[in-house]
Amino acid sequence: MKIGRILIAAAIAVVFLMTRTSASTSGADTVYHIHEGKNDNIWENYDKWGDDKLNYGIFDRPMIEVFWGSAKETIHPNAFKENFLDNGNIELRLGESSKRRMVRSPGKTHNIIKQKDSYIFLGNIKSSYSPTKQSKEHLLETSSWRLGIGATSGLGYKMGDAADIVLYHTSALVWTKTDFLDKPNPNGLSVNDYQKDWDVINTIGNQIRFGTLFEGGVKFQFADFIGVKLGYERSVVFPRHMFWYWVESEIVEGIGQGLIDQFTDPFVRMSPSAAPIVTFLLKNGLSYAMYELRNKHMNWPVNTIAPFAIESFKIGVNFTF
Repeated sequence: MKIGRILIAAAIAVVFLMTRTSASTSGADTVYHIHEGKNDNIWENYDKWGDDKLNYGIFDRPMIEVFWGSAKETIHPNAFKENFLDNGNIELRLGESSKRRMVRSPGKTHNIIKQKDSYIFLGNIKSSYSPTKQSKEHLLETSSWRLGIGATSGLGYKMGDAADIVLYHTSALVWTKTDFLDKPNPNGLSVNDYQKDWDVINTIGNQIRFGTLFEGGVKFQFADFIGVKLGYERSVVFPRHMFWYWVESEIVEGIGQGLIDQFTDPFVRMSPSAAPIVTFLLKNGLSYAMYELRNKHMNWPVNTIAPFAIESFKIGVNFTF
């Protein structure tokens, strides 16, 4: 019942904000030339194509991204008493990217850009990739493979003919297979805690498990075809995929992200220079809070078990063709 009341209240708030936004944008049209009342019409195609373009979509360009970084694994101490050896993470992404520039009035553009990417990715997490070296004493070592699909969106600033900076937010679905290379250490653990740790390892280990992740970061585009990304990722691997509980948790975050989109839309129109920063902080701030809460209950706000969580700082190279 509590979840139902939250969702109903949030839905009412969405309708209210959409109504207010629609009313406020009528005056904004005198500043930003909007055709047919559609928000996307304040954006124009940023990537110019010749007549011989490949048919990847209206504005889409193929992209490849390669990442490397740290990967710290945890399970909430209420559910698991052992600690993990720090790992590293390498990742390959294949997808497509689109970019548009804001139109201030017919024939005149702004330096604000909007970028959207969609991709599939393959990643490997293990200690040999770690940027730091640790003693393995009393620490569990793991090795994981990940496969997933993700979507990225962000606003940024055009800095030159082919250079720009984009502040982005990413969400993804991911399937993870984790191998536990060590056994729990019985020293200092009660019989009950030792058995609980074994139960967690047997549930998660050597099996493909579903999960989700978010990533926030900055992309520096130096030339038309190459850029560098700095990102922060939080992911959760579900010991058991409880579909309807997961849907409830995703609805809560989805409503929050929708409210942020409605809130930041006036910034794009009225104060475009502030829009990339405001959008970046709000969208990634909400996702960070949700993943902090999911660290204890994997399908928060539903009272469920703790997930296998991964926190990663990463750097990547982006190639756009």
